[in-house]
Amino acid sequence: MTGELSMGRDLHGHEERSFAVDTTPPLGERGWDTAVTEAVVARMRADRSVVLMGLEVSRYRADLIEEFGPLRVIDTPISENGVVGMAVGAARAGLQPIVDLWHASFVYIVMDQLLNGLSLSQGLFGLPAPVVLKMRTGIPVRTPGTTHARMPHWMLAGVPGIDVIYPSCAEDAGPLMAAALRGLRPTIFLEHIDLCKQQPSGPVPQRLEVGEANTVATGADVTVVALGPTVRHALAARAELDGVLDLEVLDLRSLEPLDLDTVLASVRKTRRLVIVDEAPSKTSFAWWLSGAVRAQVPELLAEPRCVTAMEGPIPYSPHGLAPGIVPQPADIVAAARCTASLTTGVTP
Repeated sequence: MTGELSMGRDLHGHEERSFAVDTTPPLGERGWDTAVTEAVVARMRADRSVVLMGLEVSRYRADLIEEFGPLRVIDTPISENGVVGMAVGAARAGLQPIVDLWHASFVYIVMDQLLNGLSLSQGLFGLPAPVVLKMRTGIPVRTPGTTHARMPHWMLAGVPGIDVIYPSCAEDAGPLMAAALRGLRPTIFLEHIDLCKQQPSGPVPQRLEVGEANTVATGADVTVVALGPTVRHALAARAELDGVLDLEVLDLRSLEPLDLDTVLASVRKTRRLVIVDEAPSKTSFAWWLSGAVRAQVPELLAEPRCVTAMEGPIPYSPHGLAPGIVPQPADIVAAARCTASLTTGVTP
């Protein structure tokens, strides 16, 4: 990768680096993990200010340390609060840190750094903090424990000043990581644990932007808004209802910034809405979104339906109990049928 390096200084006297290069990684038949790693490596090659840190990050690829050195690929202790604090300080000094936090459950440990350090850096001090926090989220189909099976996306989306990206497929994972690294805003990059070994099943976009939802399938009867792993469930529900109800499926891709315009345009067309979210109902992003849509689309034919996880503890079992508490295609089918029956008086 080649490019011309130009040097300047920001308002605080820090050196600014810009490269006249395209940092989008090459396309190919790549799994989720490989695509995300390629996006990270491409950005590190293009900009010497980018550093990678976290537990065992040198194992992303065998040659990372050899190519970039131990000052840019930093294996850290298990000290999440300290690592994120170090990343915030490094960002204010002019670097662009990428932090692998491993599990999203650790985000509760680092909330002070997120709320009072990362999100407020630009507003309080005029210092950009382009930190990308990468973490795995969600309830895996088979989980031997519950402490790492958390879904804090709803909470993170409510922190002003931080972007939240949540890919749903291997095709989007790499381009969305590349988009996160192009920006100067603090970003949470969420990877659902059941999707990280996924292989692409379609063409890989050349370039994606943060805050652009994707209309995965067009339809006329009901809008189904999904995020992360629930997109595939929505598509399965659409296939099951083929010839009965015509579902339009939207993949949000990011929760902040939220592409509300695309959601509203779809709902104004179908006038029915189902939102699918793996978080429990009372703390789900789905409930907030349903209220936002209800306030702006008075012509809805039925109240929005939220398909969410059950309230209660996550099952402690390696034998596949998780699907019993998180949304499944059958739940989406039932919700779509309900919205249609409420407006027609006939159950489809």
